[in-house]
Amino acid sequence: MSTVKTTKTRVLLKTGTTSDWNAAAFNSHFVPLLGEVCIYMDRIPVYKENGELDYYIPGIKIGDGLSQIDELPFVGDEYISTEEIDSLF
Repeated sequence: MSTVKTTKTRVLLKTGTTSDWNAAAFNSHFVPLLGEVCIYMDRIPVYKENGELDYYIPGIKIGDGLSQIDELPFVGDEYISTEEIDSLF
């Protein structure tokens, strides 16, 4: 009979603002690893009816291991097939 071990862990994804990611692309030519998830915390602002900023909908890019962060499309900006998603993970 096998023994199952459980490990409690937290996963932290790379996050930053658009200016943070632009600086990474310009200064260090940042290339996310294949399947690496990068979250833009200020991608799409959502406003209340009175015009105040309510929250941001994050933008997400997934690394292909070859392209700089600024060359990758945002998930949802173009069609990504199931096969392409599977190949990233």
